[in-house]
Amino acid sequence: MSKTIHQKDSLLKSSDIGRSFINKTRKIVLVVNEVKEMSKKPVDVSSLKVGRYLIISEGGQDHPCRILSLDRSKPGKHGSAKARITAVGMFDDVKRTIVSPVSAKVMVPVIDKRTGQVISVMGNALMIMDLEDYSNFEVNMPEDAEIASKIAEGVTVEYWNILDQKKIMRIKSS
Repeated sequence: MSKTIHQKDSLLKSSDIGRSFINKTRKIVLVVNEVKEMSKKPVDVSSLKVGRYLIISEGGQDHPCRILSLDRSKPGKHGSAKARITAVGMFDDVKRTIVSPVSAKVMVPVIDKRTGQVISVMGNALMIMDLEDYSNFEVNMPEDAEIASKIAEGVTVEYWNILDQKKIMRIKSS
């Protein structure tokens, strides 16, 4: 299914990454970078709180992380106040630490919370159908044993789409 859009249309969603559209000149346009930039936004370090999410760039890649601890130091005689942020990766469970001035900006992911239905269970992978746009995609089995034990074909799940990565967060119904 194709939609008609304008080249300067800003009404794209994060779910539009990698999809094709037909513009006014009837040419197919592949949306990649425009939406990827919309899936994160800048926020002051001073406004971050424990339990919220931020993006830590490491090795040229962006890692969405959940903040575990946040320590703020007082400004010194010749310097500004600093914040030490310890966070754990949402997809790889790696602990990461950054130190930044409180006045600096960091990137925060825009989390797209969606509902899907499990179509099939294939070992350690699941085939999910989105209940809004009926697209199919493959996602890894959740590491949480409580969620993984309840997954079967036909179960409705809530998944999060963060930086074009998907993760099952909870079971909505069985």
